[in-house]
Amino acid sequence: MSYLTPDALAAVRRRREDELTLVAFLLGLVAVLVTTLVPAIPPGTGLVVGGLLVGVAAGSLGRAAQLGCYFGGLVLVAWGVVLVLFGVFGAVATATPLSLLALVLGVALPTLAAVTVRGLV
Repeated sequence: MSYLTPDALAAVRRRREDELTLVAFLLGLVAVLVTTLVPAIPPGTGLVVGGLLVGVAAGSLGRAAQLGCYFGGLVLVAWGVVLVLFGVFGAVATATPLSLLALVLGVALPTLAAVTVRGLV
């Protein structure tokens, strides 16, 4: 653990990592939804905010990377469900370069944000 981490945050992480992780996931999903609905906010901001929240809740650097990947995967699954509901999943999936970019960014942005914030705090 970093010597720069406040003792109160370290104590909370040790005791309640599971509950903090669930709250971070829910707040991150809300952030993704809000940033998606507001056109003035740049795309991907919700993924970064969700990754930051998950990284703060993580107990270690490896756990932050793992939770960041999980959060990105959860957002991608939710996005896929929305695409299926609107009936455009096939059209989006066949736009190969764009769909691959969306998959990579969907996992990479939250993971990098989680690892960065966990490394700093």
